[in-house]
Amino acid sequence: MKLGDVVRYFGFGKEKGPKKILVVDDGASSLNGVLGELRSNGYQIGFDGGCRNYDIVLVDVDVDDGINFLKKTRKINNDVPIVAVAEQDDLKIFRAYKDGADYCLTRPVKPQDALNIVNYLIGDLTEEEKGKLESIL
Repeated sequence: MKLGDVVRYFGFGKEKGPKKILVVDDGASSLNGVLGELRSNGYQIGFDGGCRNYDIVLVDVDVDDGINFLKKTRKINNDVPIVAVAEQDDLKIFRAYKDGADYCLTRPVKPQDALNIVNYLIGDLTEEEKGKLESIL
């Protein structure tokens, strides 16, 4: 992959239009409700690199190589927001933050919570909504 391809792949020079989320998941049904909520709010969802010029990454750190993907993504692009999804396991949550996650959602993930965090991290909240969310984070 050439440098120009890496720059485009990891979100520099983003196109206008619907926001894009790269999802790294094993395809299990645990995130179906979350993905449905995000889609119904206008987000485009891509899996395993199928979504170029994405605006945010949602990575399941419980799947094989989830943590490694998180670390590699953070090294390549320090600007893209990364939301980790993990079981209620303090060590995994700590590791996700240590390796570059901006936020960690724990299972079971409530679709509205995921939508709020995604909106917050990519700046799609009104000032009032942002204030309310910051007060509970």
